[in-house]
Amino acid sequence: MTMAKGIGNGFPLAAVCSRREIAEKLAKKLYFNTFGGNPIACVVGHEILKIIDEEKLMDNVKRLSPIITNYLKKFEKKYRHVGNVRGTGFM
Repeated sequence: MTMAKGIGNGFPLAAVCSRREIAEKLAKKLYFNTFGGNPIACVVGHEILKIIDEEKLMDNVKRLSPIITNYLKKFEKKYRHVGNVRGTGFM
């Protein structure tokens, strides 16, 4: 899975997440990325992860996500322009 934008909190940052067995196979291959290893981006990403952990932001997401999803589901039923409310990927 790739992700970007919001994870850098305003800093241009992207990430790739994978299952361990996939990542281990990729580690044995040659991989090239123009922006790979940018030390400033690495520091920013590390600090953001520390803040997410220290402020227990994932606990807040787990608590609020069902509330927000249920609220948005009402729009899914009321307005035909709202296609599908799944509750994943909230920013």
